[in-house]
Amino acid sequence: MQLLRLSPCLLAALAALTPAAARADEVHGLIVAVSEFTDPALAPYALAGARADANAMRAAFDVFAGEKAQVVVLEGTKATLARVRSELRHLTESAMPGQRIVLYFSAHGSRIPDTGPRDEDDGEDEVLLMADAAEWRDGALPGALIDDELAAAVRAMRERGADVFLAIDSCASGGAMRGAEAMAVRNLSPEVLGVPSRAMRSALRRDAAWVEDDMPAGSGRLVTLAAGPTGDAAWDTPEGGLFTRSLARALASSPADFVELVREQRRQQASSALPGPASEAGGAIESAFFFAGNLPDLVASARAMPLPDWTLDLHSAAAPLCDMQAASPPRLRDPTQRLHLGHCDAVMLSLAAPEPGFVDAWYIDSARGRTLLSPIGGLYLDGRSPTHLDFTFVSHDPASGAPYPAGTDRLLLFWRKGRAAADHAAIIEFAVRD
Repeated sequence: MQLLRLSPCLLAALAALTPAAARADEVHGLIVAVSEFTDPALAPYALAGARADANAMRAAFDVFAGEKAQVVVLEGTKATLARVRSELRHLTESAMPGQRIVLYFSAHGSRIPDTGPRDEDDGEDEVLLMADAAEWRDGALPGALIDDELAAAVRAMRERGADVFLAIDSCASGGAMRGAEAMAVRNLSPEVLGVPSRAMRSALRRDAAWVEDDMPAGSGRLVTLAAGPTGDAAWDTPEGGLFTRSLARALASSPADFVELVREQRRQQASSALPGPASEAGGAIESAFFFAGNLPDLVASARAMPLPDWTLDLHSAAAPLCDMQAASPPRLRDPTQRLHLGHCDAVMLSLAAPEPGFVDAWYIDSARGRTLLSPIGGLYLDGRSPTHLDFTFVSHDPASGAPYPAGTDRLLLFWRKGRAAADHAAIIEFAVRD
């Protein structure tokens, strides 16, 4: 069950500015494309498409970020771990509120035993292999950028107020995958790298984000986009990674927000001969694309559309002290009336339509904040059985307990067929503190 009002919160390369020269309105980018290894033992595993990835993302960055954006491209043997760390450090030191930073990585992924604060439930760290990667030795994997280190760098940028877009074309899964002759998986198994099997005995498969999103108030926003969930393959071709090729085309489509960007990227990738897994997005995807520009007025759009031809049932259940285990029995409510709910009440919707389609569910709170409750691709209705959408209504900040502005929250339910634009909508209103 989703909790509303909690703020939901790899692309170009960074120009190394000194902190004194930085400005709040600057755009920075770091593009890292590991197209070859300096270690002869790993040379056969070079990514054929990484150089094309760097070119594609550099061109895309110029279009959406503007000519004044400052970008560093580390490709081939320049993409060493030391150089990447140096550029990340420069980005962190110059970060400030209002800055926008894009980080993009095209590289082989792999897994090693947890080397950091022992914070991984499965006992593993995901890693990106830089150009100077080598086989396991002395209890470590040389040239490996560990997920914890990348997460710490991104966190530091955000703590200084910068907004960050992180995109990664890699996979951190093991296992053998087969594709067409010109296709390869962007993964090097721990066995190839000589990681001892005894160090991996307690490891369990997991699906986890590269970067955690537990940040203090005032931090910059974060959007992450990866070629696929942990455990899935990211495909490489001589023309570039499938994910990157589709992402570059999506960036050229001038999306209004990150939701539109991800949908277009997935649509482009789905048209490939071997589309691979769907990309995985996280963070503040409801934000305007690249954290700038005006967002469309979804409430006005919904009001201008006719009601969908569907059956909609809405129930609510009171949860005193936000204890869902002690929630009252569900109560049927009239969704055409402005609903008065208590803090932490559970809201449960059941939707059934006479034909297949998708619902995009947006929650617009009294402070005009936006939260996408449905999956990015939409909530699927099969035309036969009901589909459910549940969330928790909150009228106070869960962390501080401070009340939210009085007014009206709105749940917008946009109905569409397939990839067509929505042409029907329903609005459910919730009273806030009145």
